[in-house]
Amino acid sequence: MSLNLAAEFTDAIKETGKCLMDLPNEILIKIFSYLDLPSQFKFRLNKRLDHLQLTVKNRVKKIDVQARKFVLSTSHGNIRQHTRDLTQMNQSLNRLAKNTVVEEVDVKDISYRHSSIIDFMQNFDSERVSMETYLVPQAYESARSQRELIDAPQIDFSYLTNLANNTKYVKMKGIVCVSLSASNLCMIRELIKKRDCKMESISLLVEKKAHISFLKKCFGVKIEDGSRGRIYSSANDDLELYSSPSWVSEFDLSNFDDNLETKFVVTQNFSGRKMQEEHLISFALRDDKYMEKKKRGRKLIKFGHVYTQTYC
Repeated sequence: MSLNLAAEFTDAIKETGKCLMDLPNEILIKIFSYLDLPSQFKFRLNKRLDHLQLTVKNRVKKIDVQARKFVLSTSHGNIRQHTRDLTQMNQSLNRLAKNTVVEEVDVKDISYRHSSIIDFMQNFDSERVSMETYLVPQAYESARSQRELIDAPQIDFSYLTNLANNTKYVKMKGIVCVSLSASNLCMIRELIKKRDCKMESISLLVEKKAHISFLKKCFGVKIEDGSRGRIYSSANDDLELYSSPSWVSEFDLSNFDDNLETKFVVTQNFSGRKMQEEHLISFALRDDKYMEKKKRGRKLIKFGHVYTQTYC
């Protein structure tokens, strides 16, 4: 509210001695029922005390958590930076998750010493959550060239369902969800597809070959790799599965169904002197224009056809 409007509103109250909150409680409840502000207000009638209780959540534009610093960016563009040991930040993050609406939470460069911080991310009421780990030596005595992914906290089905209820967009990098089964992934996909949760998009890493099990469980697609090439088979004649038009990765498939894009990508990256694979699965709600554009840029899979490395 501008200063001029605030002054006029204050003068009107002084003249009449009345304000909005002087209306009967029943009418106020009806007025607030038309306001779509569930993420910002908690509003209830205390019948014992016969008055209304209204709690307003704080609002923060971005929380940026890194290995050695903790940054808050408010909705007004101001930045408050707190540099301290993140092992002492758990209580602060837990308090923020309870009383603050956050547009974006970005957690990166978290080592095994701070992995518990990721546990708090499922509780934030936010638009976007991004989590990224980094490569560290397995032990202090290890050679610097021998680097492996950190032992990050387990991202299980319960964790993802909490994220789905509180966050629109989720992206994980470097955290392999080893405990997720094909059935778990199918249920997360259905939640997003049916819009039974807040989440509209998620990208996560799964265990090796987990994407194969998911393809079979969700779409009934079987994949066979032989000396001649790769063969896709499916009993569902109406299923449309698309691949990358060229060999840009070992495995790159997409399905577009009811404005939901389901994507499977396997990429190979060098870590030190070792070749490592990343198995990514993502689900995202898309509009019709986006879906048609993506279909035109990809190749429709022919079931039963033998594909060589040239295509897929």
